[in-house]
Amino acid sequence: MKAHRLLLSGMVMLAALMLCTVTFAGSTSANLPVTAEIANSCTFGTVNTLAFGNYDTAVANAAGGSDLAGSSTFGLTCTNGASIVIALGPGGHASGGQRYMASGANQLTYSLYSDSTRATAWDTFTTVSDTGTGNSKTYTIYGLIPKGQAEPIGSYSDTVSINVSY
Repeated sequence: MKAHRLLLSGMVMLAALMLCTVTFAGSTSANLPVTAEIANSCTFGTVNTLAFGNYDTAVANAAGGSDLAGSSTFGLTCTNGASIVIALGPGGHASGGQRYMASGANQLTYSLYSDSTRATAWDTFTTVSDTGTGNSKTYTIYGLIPKGQAEPIGSYSDTVSINVSY
């Protein structure tokens, strides 16, 4: 009896489905445009201090000694494919195209370079060009304090802006 009811119930459902068929008069379609834009952008990561350490005016960095070299790095992430130009500002104590660190009224001359041999000055007229990858890149700034400067004891400092155009 149970099987008979199940069979009867299935037949009723099948008949109901056959009576409820839907007929369509036609159809149409359209395309959905999908877009996105990626804008150029750059963001700095860590900017490390260029710390030269001790400048020895009496022996190591005296006129008969050697220049004091140092370097620093900074991270930069720019959009993949973005053309970027990195420029350095003159610093807070620059004069006549020369960078200086200051301790009060006293000044210590220094220069910045884009290469480890310190052959290419990274001054306000020289830039470094690159292309963004979408990943962080590390850039190095090389510095040099020329020997033979007889400035008095003090803590000398300067601040140079890093400017990125993209």
